Amino acid sequence: EDELSRKGDFERVFPSHASSRYLRFFEQPRYLNILLNQWEQKYWLNRSNG
Repeated sequence: EDELSRKGDFERVFPSHASSRYLRFFEQPRYLNILLNQWEQKYWLNRSNG
């Protein structure tokens, strides 16, 4: 949620509901990046439930 308030006029690409396409650009898969990606995919339409 902190990222949403700081992004200003920029579009946040990670983490976001569509960020799984960017995971391949990281040097190695990290648990927290994968966890954030999964959370965004599940709750991006209803953030109050997450």
